[in-house]
Amino acid sequence: MFGKLLSRLIIVAAIVLAAAIFRFNQISDVEDPELVRQAEAVLTDRFRSRNLSDLADAVKSSGSLDVIMQRAGAVVTEDVVVHNIRASRPLLPWVSGGEVVLQVDFMLEDRGSKVAAGRSHLRFEPTEDQRWRYLGETDFQGFYSNLFRLGG
Repeated sequence: MFGKLLSRLIIVAAIVLAAAIFRFNQISDVEDPELVRQAEAVLTDRFRSRNLSDLADAVKSSGSLDVIMQRAGAVVTEDVVVHNIRASRPLLPWVSGGEVVLQVDFMLEDRGSKVAAGRSHLRFEPTEDQRWRYLGETDFQGFYSNLFRLGG
């Protein structure tokens, strides 16, 4: 009796472990182009807002025309180039939907020249219309702790 129960428990644990390993191996898969587009848009908006703020500060401080033109040029010419995106979803197979955390490696370029490089951890949740809603940022701990989330 006890032997059968133990063997069944081991089989169930092995199945759950195999499913978790399979999901962990898919950590790098971001197959949704809408999610990738949303991540790029969030990063682009972040840097464009910073450039607009710098431009406004240059105009307010009565900066030289050269400084104002440089700031205005950055608004137009700086681009975010995404190099790598990894998604963190819960490992447990029965936890579905809910939050997805993206780890995005990117470079900020100005006319093809590297200005800066960075990594952001962006939180998204699916919406009813098959789109994604941006929830905010987290850190690498939020990225990895999302793997072990127990509920949606």
